Amino acid sequence: MQAMRPMLAAALPAAIPVIAQADGVTGNVIMKYCTAKGGDAMSLCLGYVRATADAMTFWTETVGKGEFVRTCLSNAVTTEQLRHVGVRYIQSDPKDRHLDATSLLSRAFMEAWPCSE
Repeated sequence: MQAMRPMLAAALPAAIPVIAQADGVTGNVIMKYCTAKGGDAMSLCLGYVRATADAMTFWTETVGKGEFVRTCLSNAVTTEQLRHVGVRYIQSDPKDRHLDATSLLSRAFMEAWPCSE
């Protein structure tokens, strides 16, 4: 299993946008989920933003050092904070809402929690 870890780490960030696009999870869709008043839609939102952040953190901490998809999230950042940052980012530029939600959230998280060199 240890030998597979680098391969999985390398493949994960590339696979997430493909999976999300195949399911049609765009900025428009994630905004609908993340602005819902609770229920299943909000649960989907919170799971999606947390999974995106976790994948980015995994990438940054393993094989992604120095790579383009980097964010340095503190362990203290809550899923609700991630949701707020993602919603604010997507709302700030409505013309891009048709783009892949993972890509939009990744940009939001990189902007909010950059890694200092």
